[in-house]
Amino acid sequence: MSEAAEELDEFTEDEVINLKEDPEETPKEPEAKDPQDIPPGDEPTEEKEKVEFNEQQQAVFNDVVAKKVAAQREAERKADEAARKAAELEQKLQKYETPDRPEVPPLPDPYDDEYEARVAARDAAIAAQTKWDNDQQQRQQAQVRAAQEERLRQQQANEDITRGFIEKGDKVGITEVELDTAVGTLVDQGIFGEKAKHILTHESGPDMTMYLARNALEADKVASMSEMQAAIYLETVVLPKVKASKAAPEPSPAVVETPGAGAGIPDDDYGAKGWSIT
Repeated sequence: MSEAAEELDEFTEDEVINLKEDPEETPKEPEAKDPQDIPPGDEPTEEKEKVEFNEQQQAVFNDVVAKKVAAQREAERKADEAARKAAELEQKLQKYETPDRPEVPPLPDPYDDEYEARVAARDAAIAAQTKWDNDQQQRQQAQVRAAQEERLRQQQANEDITRGFIEKGDKVGITEVELDTAVGTLVDQGIFGEKAKHILTHESGPDMTMYLARNALEADKVASMSEMQAAIYLETVVLPKVKASKAAPEPSPAVVETPGAGAGIPDDDYGAKGWSIT
């Protein structure tokens, strides 16, 4: 037996099998790092999905943005005007202000050597206190009037919007009662605030209102959107559906066969005009 054979006999069967295998170790897969072990700033960044509009949506988006900007500028103009009026009012009110309410001293001692001077000073204090009270009353009244005027202005603006909404409904054959019911439905769905104002002031607002009131899923979508998203959705999705539903021809009434001579009820007795006898 050769020396090589003798050496081989010294190994066990398992050891011989292991010798035949590739001595190189299988490379280990890199272990996943714990997110907490990643240094700050090395976190993988995800690219935000870019929102792209089609041509129609972009046009509507631009129009909505333009209207929003115009409305914001108008609101800023009104706010500046209100601030100016408030400043003017404040200047007028400052004329009536005094640091503190004047105090009236007690009646002086009639045996005081300066009795007459003290009485005159007390009378002047009474007059000053009365003027102070009157000025404060006028100030409070002016503030109340200003608050009332602002409430009336807001109320008038809301009434104008509501009146215009009802008038637009009348033009397309939708009654005020129908609109009131539909608006209540949309409020229950969560459509109010600027979204509701967009619908109320829209030329097709009444038709949009009736459509959304009849389609709860669409109303729920609008309610869940932001103001800008809702405005675009109303213009690009809801409005075309509204117009399509109004343009669709109404189904023709079913043809009713009239009975032959001598059959049915005589018209002279019961067959009123327009009735169908079946």
